[in-house]
Amino acid sequence: GTFAAAGSVACQGCLVGHVSDAASGSCSICPEGSVPDNAQAVCEACPAGTFASSGSAACTPCGPGLISSGSSASCSLCNGGSVPNADASACEPCPSGHFAQPSDVLCQACPSGRFAHGASSQCDACPEGSIPSPSRDGCVTCDAGTFAAAGSVVCE
Repeated sequence: GTFAAAGSVACQGCLVGHVSDAASGSCSICPEGSVPDNAQAVCEACPAGTFASSGSAACTPCGPGLISSGSSASCSLCNGGSVPNADASACEPCPSGHFAQPSDVLCQACPSGRFAHGASSQCDACPEGSIPSPSRDGCVTCDAGTFAAAGSVVCE
């Protein structure tokens, strides 16, 4: 974390976000996705769920609804139908009967009268003659002699 310029009699500390090995006559900036260790001797990769721009002093946690793999320069949104896992390192698909928009932090259950297959960004109404299954993961055809309008929750 220190260096001595040629002809210098004293070591100088590296700037924040920079490192220096023992034999170096200068400091170098840590690249994107990494930060100096405590001794400012080597750059260390940021863990998953965090990011750092070039020259950062510390890794920054991703915000709500965002993820990053290790050594990242930025965080990204999950696609619709998925949400960040607990450590914000990857996106997990929503289960059937649930949906999520990009930037959502939790999958939401489909509202009454609607269904969704797994990893959906929206819930859909069942077509005429059917209603959502109890788990809201698909539609169930009405029994003979009964009928349901599109989006209904009961066959009558």
